[in-house]
Amino acid sequence: MKLTLEFYGRLKSEFSPTPIEFDISNFGSKVPIKEIYLKICQSHEVTADMQMIKPILNDTFADWNDVVNANDVLGFFPPASGG
Repeated sequence: MKLTLEFYGRLKSEFSPTPIEFDISNFGSKVPIKEIYLKICQSHEVTADMQMIKPILNDTFADWNDVVNANDVLGFFPPASGG
């Protein structure tokens, strides 16, 4: 079971500048977004910042406890900054 991960803003440099396929077969049947985010943070040695990052599931802002399905598109959006 795979889904597509997308990263926005500064997260592109921390994770990947292009969308990547992510296999969730080993996670079980109901995988919350937060488990995926924590796993990719661990594998990229990045500090998980769930208070600042907003998950996006299939082009809609989501909750960290929302469950993903095969072929979903899961994005992570950092806070906007600048002047």
